[in-house]
Amino acid sequence: MDNNKFKLVKYPKDAYILMEGEDNRGEFFIIKEGQVSIYNPHFIENEANPVLGVGDFFGVIPCMARRTNMETVQALTDVVAISVRYEQFASLIEKNVNIALKMIKYFSKELRYYDELLGKVLKNSPGFSEETREDILYSIGNYHLKRGDLETAFIAFKRYIEQSNSTGLKEEAKLKLQKIAKVNIREPKREGKNLIYQAKQLIFLEGESGNELYVIQEGRVKITKFLNDEEVLLDILKKGDIFGEMAIIENKPRNASAFSEGEVKLMAIRKEDFENVVKTFPTVASRIIELLSERIWIIYRQLMNMFINTPEIKIYDALYTQLLKNRINLEEKKGYTFSFGAEDLLKYVGLANEEGYAVWREIKTVDKNIAITPAGKIQYLDVSKLSGKINFILREKEIRENKKKFSQIISEKS
Repeated sequence: MDNNKFKLVKYPKDAYILMEGEDNRGEFFIIKEGQVSIYNPHFIENEANPVLGVGDFFGVIPCMARRTNMETVQALTDVVAISVRYEQFASLIEKNVNIALKMIKYFSKELRYYDELLGKVLKNSPGFSEETREDILYSIGNYHLKRGDLETAFIAFKRYIEQSNSTGLKEEAKLKLQKIAKVNIREPKREGKNLIYQAKQLIFLEGESGNELYVIQEGRVKITKFLNDEEVLLDILKKGDIFGEMAIIENKPRNASAFSEGEVKLMAIRKEDFENVVKTFPTVASRIIELLSERIWIIYRQLMNMFINTPEIKIYDALYTQLLKNRINLEEKKGYTFSFGAEDLLKYVGLANEEGYAVWREIKTVDKNIAITPAGKIQYLDVSKLSGKINFILREKEIRENKKKFSQIISEKS
């Protein structure tokens, strides 16, 4: 069989083509005839389900990320679609660079959509204070100033003064800048085309303009977003990962902040060089699309976590998601050391507060599989028991709720 030959598939009206939560079959679809409806029960409230027609594609994100389906897709009419398998994708875009560029822009917009959706979900949480895009740098400066990170605070206030058109907080930002003016601001070291950052050094800030994307050559990079007056961990990237692409593809401000975790070596690709790099090295385009798909899937999982009401389950679900992200075999009785500690875990689930730390201390006391390494990283000693722990908490919660209902019924009868 010719691996580069695309297959035509047919689905009758009302057929379910993809189901949310099921394993992706390693393919996505381009509609040749007919229409489909896209349904995601978690995100769509009082809105019509999106309808796709001829020329549209679906299922690309889980296919390229090699993950479970994120949405349910149903045929509204008889449908004929072109099936594109994962292994065919690289050769497809190598021969069609313009398609690659269009798809990168599409995925970048999708990632921004899911990222904004995460913000909307957190907006509904207690104590949320919505920041305008213009004032986000000022708020980030205040946050780091309170935490004693004077270097990041200084840069945030400075960028706010330089980039904001709002005059409301500029004078306050200037006053705060004067008070911390003597702080040492580190600059990345240049080594050929690479940039080297020291540990815990700012790479860029959410809300500022950007003209470079980065490829990690060595080390790890922490990606965070400022929501609900807190810094929320979005991801920890490693060697080979690409980040910062949305600012240069969409010509919009950075939608997240990036910090080096330890010493990091990055290759920077400037906005004016990006299209030429993609045309010269189409594998870069394929890698960017895979990484964007993976990142969207991770934010999708994080959004699912936001719908969990029980703090213990939120924490375990976040650990479970990180194991899925790193493709750890969850059936093997073996340990795994995460790349983060308790503080970042609680930021990831929006519980970096007194209640969250209390829940975490209780979990550590009860669950003997949890350990903390000398470097402060979380370790789970038997990953095969993690999903069972979530089910156990769910069962315990159900019993408690049923006992409460039963007690109420008894008291009413008496």
